[in-house]
Amino acid sequence: MKELIANAYAKINWCLDITGRREDGYHLLDMLMQPVSLADTLVFRESDALSFHTEGSPVPEGADNLVLRAARKLQPLSGGRGADITLIKRIPSGAGLGGGSADAACALKALRRFWNLSIADEQLMEIGLSLGADVPFCLYGHPARVRGIGEILEPVELHVPAHLLIVKPNESLSTPAVFRAYDEGTATMASDIPEAVSALQKQDYAALTDLLRNALYPPALRLLPGLNEVLEALTQTGALFAAMSGSGSACFGVFQDKTSAALARTALENKWNDISIFEVSTMTAEPNQEVSSPLM
Repeated sequence: MKELIANAYAKINWCLDITGRREDGYHLLDMLMQPVSLADTLVFRESDALSFHTEGSPVPEGADNLVLRAARKLQPLSGGRGADITLIKRIPSGAGLGGGSADAACALKALRRFWNLSIADEQLMEIGLSLGADVPFCLYGHPARVRGIGEILEPVELHVPAHLLIVKPNESLSTPAVFRAYDEGTATMASDIPEAVSALQKQDYAALTDLLRNALYPPALRLLPGLNEVLEALTQTGALFAAMSGSGSACFGVFQDKTSAALARTALENKWNDISIFEVSTMTAEPNQEVSSPLM
């Protein structure tokens, strides 16, 4: 039986600025994003019909699932072919780690290959954007500055992996709810992305605190006050820089090396026995690294 297995990598937002709002209500963003080694796995098998199953962490099912929506976007271009799709879920939902977007991007790329479709990268990007603002970045799969509503991608050269702990509280956050709370508050100071890229290239992670912001952190904190405790705990256990990713609720800390990250993980697990902690590394622009081939 024909089978294809592919990984869908999570992402972090080193920063997230909001630069305006379109007439249709979509917020205009300016973000520095990077894939990380935490990943879901999708398995595609031959089938006469389109079917979808999940294993692991709970995810939305039915018409709301982004994998199924992505498959249905491509299915008419395949002449109505089928596939039996299994999603093995590890990236937590409602975390700001782009899990659903990564799954959708992975499904688009994998099904293009699985069904042998002649679809240009640009068309796949358009389909991805129709599924969500983070999907084009997840299709690209390399560090990038991302602007507009997620459709403008500028490659960023980061060649040295950073060692991270990702901490996901039990409580999740709804992206629409966080953006609504943002609209009710005041704007934050913008990030200095060029200087931050330079600091990342030099591995000067401590400098990032003065350079990077997440405009959604203040509204997320109002919705989930415990987030500040997570960031403080990451800093107290040795993180050189700590921030919330995306619209939350996951936060991450950058550590000097794997040993420091492992020691911090032990300390945090002793502090909290009911919180999810992931020890990961960032994915770089190195061509020999295990990242799906970029589309651009």
